[in-house]
Amino acid sequence: MAPRTLLIAVALLLAASQVLLLFQVSGLERSYREQVQSRQELETDFTAAQIAEHLRRVQDGLTELSTFPALDGGLNLSDRAAAAVYGELLSRTAAVLRVDAEGTVVEASSPAYESFLALNVRNKAYFSVPAQTRQPYISGLEQQGAGSAVMAAVPLFETPRFSPYPNVEGRFLGVALAVIEVDDIFRRYIHPLVGQGQRRYLLASPETGETVLKSEGLPDYTELSVPAGARSEVLPSFMTLGPTVVTSSEVWVGTERWTLFTFGPLNDSAGAFHTMRIYLAAGALALLLAAGILGLSAGVSQPAPGDTELSHEEAELLSFVESRGMERKQVVFKDVTRQFSITKPTTRSRVASLRRKGLLEVEQRGRVKALRLTAAGRKWLPGRGP
Repeated sequence: MAPRTLLIAVALLLAASQVLLLFQVSGLERSYREQVQSRQELETDFTAAQIAEHLRRVQDGLTELSTFPALDGGLNLSDRAAAAVYGELLSRTAAVLRVDAEGTVVEASSPAYESFLALNVRNKAYFSVPAQTRQPYISGLEQQGAGSAVMAAVPLFETPRFSPYPNVEGRFLGVALAVIEVDDIFRRYIHPLVGQGQRRYLLASPETGETVLKSEGLPDYTELSVPAGARSEVLPSFMTLGPTVVTSSEVWVGTERWTLFTFGPLNDSAGAFHTMRIYLAAGALALLLAAGILGLSAGVSQPAPGDTELSHEEAELLSFVESRGMERKQVVFKDVTRQFSITKPTTRSRVASLRRKGLLEVEQRGRVKALRLTAAGRKWLPGRGP
């Protein structure tokens, strides 16, 4: 082999390796993004489930507390079992309030809520609904001074003796309220999700358009362009975060459906992969140009299609594509991977090799890339396939 021909062969080989590495880097980037997306989706779902479970436990605790006769006399419980339930309830709430049958707040467990004493809440849904339905109730977002809270409420009935269920047939005595501050929800569950990193969050009610909680710097829900109905998506750019994974999960608060959005930037990884792709593409292009210049200067001619040497595996792939074409069936990368029980990178490598030899081409058909033989590929096959 002439030295110039050898140089061309080496340049093409190096260019091919660069292209193969480029495909592998793209595959690694997709795999990395899928892992980040999947992990963030799981974490968002877990956080939403924790919030829902917290609300459920508060409601269940209030309901259990309402079955004790001791509550008829107020929140200073002497019954040890009732006191234990009450203590657990206080650990999950900002305060427990007792409202009489007329809708007046008559008792508060926390000094921070003593300003509610003597306040009449008869017209509030968290009093009127349980009073009418005799069933527990969880409100939507309620403004409480400078903050916001969710109110869990259960009706209280005259209970002469302990019962495993509320005595709904007894005389209505009022309502027990549990105040769940949204800031406490953030501290308990959302802060561990976003931590001290670049993640952002938004908790909102899509039905009312109300923003419950959000990261500093994020606009309100109604002003923010977020994917509607998508549980997980990668946005090419989001505000100042660059490429960003957006995941969402529903939280049912009473009869309201809230949605927790998590925004995780891909800045560092996206930049690293982008730089690697640029270097690899530039290297492959430079090598191909060098091979082209050498070939032109030496008058190197391309071999005829019938003279092209293929490996056994490449010949098998061409035959497979031809057979599927005769059946009028399209062939995609996934079909090759399954047919020959090979990995995705190996599939891409063999297809790339056949494309470089001018025997195979990739055609975009909708959302998939289909493989088909070129004219040279059809000429090569007769009598040459495996």
